[in-house]
Amino acid sequence: MPGKVNPVIPEMVSQIGLKVIGNDVIISHASALGQLELNQNMPLIAFTLLESLNMLINTNKIFTKKCINSITANEEGLKLKVNSSTAILTALLPKLGYDKLSEVSEKIKETNLGVKEYILKENLMSEEDFDYLISAENILAINEI
Repeated sequence: MPGKVNPVIPEMVSQIGLKVIGNDVIISHASALGQLELNQNMPLIAFTLLESLNMLINTNKIFTKKCINSITANEEGLKLKVNSSTAILTALLPKLGYDKLSEVSEKIKETNLGVKEYILKENLMSEEDFDYLISAENILAINEI
């Protein structure tokens, strides 16, 4: 399939997680079956624990190298999604109020315009005010109160 991205590395991480959980069950049962302070299963416990640790260490290295380090944000795509999401209406509450934003939300659904497009088209606020109100800096400052 053209353009398909194969998520094999995250799938591997999930599979290793399952294997480690299984190893934990082995360790738990082997520990429970030991008598008093003498546990004949100590070699199995040690082997299984070291196997899990080794898998987790290697998985973290591979996941970091092949997946995490190559992740980049598509800033234009993210801005487009933010500006078309009605969730950003909450950030506009201080300027427009709840009743007006409820009305705006309904109109946006009817017109299929993005939030920013509709707000600017209807001259409800300037582009500078809109950009400031939805900026991360402003939203974080509001949440600190």
